[in-house]
Amino acid sequence: MTTTKTDDNQVAPKSFRIILHQEKCIGAGHCVTCAPDIFGQNEDDGVVILLNDNPPPDRLAAVESAARMCPTGVIQVTKEE
Repeated sequence: MTTTKTDDNQVAPKSFRIILHQEKCIGAGHCVTCAPDIFGQNEDDGVVILLNDNPPPDRLAAVESAARMCPTGVIQVTKEE
């Protein structure tokens, strides 16, 4: 596994994958606030959309924050080795 060190000396994965459960989305927009380069919202109904399906490893913290902030648990993050 290729890893990188984070600022707090934790080992971060080389890549990660984002899975969206759009059917649960209520359009709160917390994901867009946390990571506007990764997440957007459909103009018609506000449902989350993935703008970048291959984000760089340094965006993991922002994506994990978006997942935690989501009131309906739409965002799933899987760290890949």
